[in-house]
Amino acid sequence: MAEIIWQSWFELGNYRIDAEHRVFLDLIMGLNRDHKAGIAADKLARSLREIHKYAEFHFLSEENLMIDVAYPQRDLHVAEHAKILHALETSVAKLVKGEDILDEFLTFLYDWFSEHTVGTDHQLTRYIAARTG
Repeated sequence: MAEIIWQSWFELGNYRIDAEHRVFLDLIMGLNRDHKAGIAADKLARSLREIHKYAEFHFLSEENLMIDVAYPQRDLHVAEHAKILHALETSVAKLVKGEDILDEFLTFLYDWFSEHTVGTDHQLTRYIAARTG
């Protein structure tokens, strides 16, 4: 996967969510750089676990915002979060077993991040902005 930098179209106008998304993308790209550099599998697995832990934090943060504003699409949004957490867990397990999954998984992870950010999260931030003025 090519190096991806933060794009203006990722900006949602919610400082907290945008800041967390910047860290999320930085972690994904760090794993990508390490993978391309041939870093040992145990370090790659730790980085993937870090992404998983950060995703848990970020998703909880977003979900708390959803509760605070009574977001009507919360259940669907939370289900998307659960799906990616499961994919991360599965990928960590495969990587630890020595399976060569990172090229495909990094592409999947970036695509998911992009689509979720400009789609699902954009809807959330528009709702938050409308509710909080």
